[in-house]
Amino acid sequence: MQSPAFFSSIRARLLLIAVLLLLIPVIGFRFVQQMEKLLRDGQQQVLVSAAKLLSVTLSDRPQLFVAPATENETEQAERRKLLALFGSADPETAAQLGSAYLPSEEIERILGVVAKTATRTWVVDSRSRVRGLSGNLNGSEARKLPAGVFQQLYANAIRPVARMIAHDPAWSISEDPAQVTRAVMSQVDRALSGQATAYPRFASDGLATVISAAEPVWQGDNIVGAVVMEETTSGSQSITFAALESLLAMTLVVLLVGFGALLIFAWRLAYRVRLLQREAETAIEAQGRIRGTISGSGASDEIGTLSRSLEAILLRLSNYNHYLEQMAG
Repeated sequence: MQSPAFFSSIRARLLLIAVLLLLIPVIGFRFVQQMEKLLRDGQQQVLVSAAKLLSVTLSDRPQLFVAPATENETEQAERRKLLALFGSADPETAAQLGSAYLPSEEIERILGVVAKTATRTWVVDSRSRVRGLSGNLNGSEARKLPAGVFQQLYANAIRPVARMIAHDPAWSISEDPAQVTRAVMSQVDRALSGQATAYPRFASDGLATVISAAEPVWQGDNIVGAVVMEETTSGSQSITFAALESLLAMTLVVLLVGFGALLIFAWRLAYRVRLLQREAETAIEAQGRIRGTISGSGASDEIGTLSRSLEAILLRLSNYNHYLEQMAG
């Protein structure tokens, strides 16, 4: 009798189920990693496009970068204070700039129209003076837990595990204004030399990632300023973290279903083995007579093969006993 096919064997079934259960989280995690990279690259490209659009808007408009009229120190201080409090969405950074912050009302009016809330936008002239500052990096809202019966499951089981694998997106970042100014001015220096830049950096708290893009502002063939736009990756990280949580939830469901299936399969397997054991013990009497049969021989796995082998053995023993009885007669 031929041996059963490989995929009909018990070992193959258990191995196949185990491999499938292991592949689900691995493939899903790799997909989440690739998705995060694509989202970050897409966000950087969008930011670069926005910076180019703003630089084109400010280009060839010489009146925007005209130096402000001379004011006494008291008037300058009061003007910077008012603009830092009301004209800019990031007063701490504006206050740290000191005399280097000489805002243009026209530039800030344009920034108020085109700039996004969650994007910090800098406009710097050729003398490294900040002529416009708008927006901040804390304008996004954190993703809430799903409502209903899954809220406790997410809060107590899935989210803590997700935080062990990936960082929870930082929606409120803590930055050193002096460090931010140095990073921005480094990009401004390159933009003033005609080199557009775009790269990510870590915030001073080490939790959030900030993407910044710089573009030069042209006046004919001359560079008169630079535009720097900054955004955090909290939005893309939130999508990634949500996908990771969904992956963990799906994995949990699959593991529970798989565990249940394996439990039923193991119970069925143990039942068939015990049944085969009882039938084998009761098939032959103490005097050696064959009085029972072996059932379950129609299955194509190892237990079915063993059942057929025992059935064949019992048949041969029955024929031999019948032969001995005839010889004795």
